[in-house]
Amino acid sequence: MNAVWVAAIVGLGTLAQIYMSGRVRRADKREDWAREDAVAARVEEARTQAATAARLLLERQDAIAAQAREAAALLLANNEAVAATAAETQGQLQVIHTLVNSTLTGAKQAQLEATLGQLVLLNQFTPGDTGAIAAAQTAVEELRVELADRIEQTRVADTITAQAPGQLSAPDTHPQEDP
Repeated sequence: MNAVWVAAIVGLGTLAQIYMSGRVRRADKREDWAREDAVAARVEEARTQAATAARLLLERQDAIAAQAREAAALLLANNEAVAATAAETQGQLQVIHTLVNSTLTGAKQAQLEATLGQLVLLNQFTPGDTGAIAAAQTAVEELRVELADRIEQTRVADTITAQAPGQLSAPDTHPQEDP
């Protein structure tokens, strides 16, 4: 009978050992599951943070792109305004140049006419003074060459002005008198 009791005690000891092992394994599994759940929660939190960061980055990129588009549009508008102002200024400068040239051409024409008159008087009253007559003839020839050059420059400037649309025209320097 002792053997039966020994066998029963050994069997109960083995059962107790199996029971305790099972209990420890279940506790270990619960701890593993809890750790896995904690890791999964941290991974989910990291994924959520990464998604939020990506969304914020895209929003920031969109905002920067919108600012860049706005800056480009403002720059384009500014460039167009500068170009228009430059064209207007160029037109005004052309008008001023034409007015100055026409005034100077008129003065040179008057000088030529006066020199021609002087030459006629020299020929009538001092026909023997060849030095003065030659100087007057040289002055007449120089003025004619200069006037021909000015007239050609004015013709070229008028052609350029006619080809450039939107240029300003010279203001009327001889206002009409009221009758």
